[in-house]
Amino acid sequence: MASFKHLLANEYDRQQTQKRGGGKAHLSLEHEDPETRYRLEPADPATPEILFERRWALTVLERAVERMREEYSAAEKADLFEELKEFLSNQKASPHEALATKYGISVGAVGVTIHRLRKRYAEVLREEVSHTVSTPDDISDEIRHLIASVGR
Repeated sequence: MASFKHLLANEYDRQQTQKRGGGKAHLSLEHEDPETRYRLEPADPATPEILFERRWALTVLERAVERMREEYSAAEKADLFEELKEFLSNQKASPHEALATKYGISVGAVGVTIHRLRKRYAEVLREEVSHTVSTPDDISDEIRHLIASVGR
């Protein structure tokens, strides 16, 4: 983020130099006022920092899901994971009864499997976040920040 801010500052300095017309008003070749053109665009209150943090948070979550997918694929249960991953988020998931019937297990076993999936996902997510913090004590705070970034 700091590098990006330095890049923007350097670009601003470059545009202000006298050789390139810095400080002079530019004559627009368009007849339409830019404000008029963009007035109907929806306002987005997200700053570049918020967008950067949201993208980072989604990347960490995607990496955790991808690791879970690899683990289930290694155990030859990739199709089960694809159906159960809906239970990792607040998305509307398939009813337990339908999954029990499809895989020939009890409804209780589906519930236990989902519980284990969520527990393992939490472990994998903590491992992913641990790579981004300096001390293990910061992991919980970073996960809270990650969730807040996605929720914005």
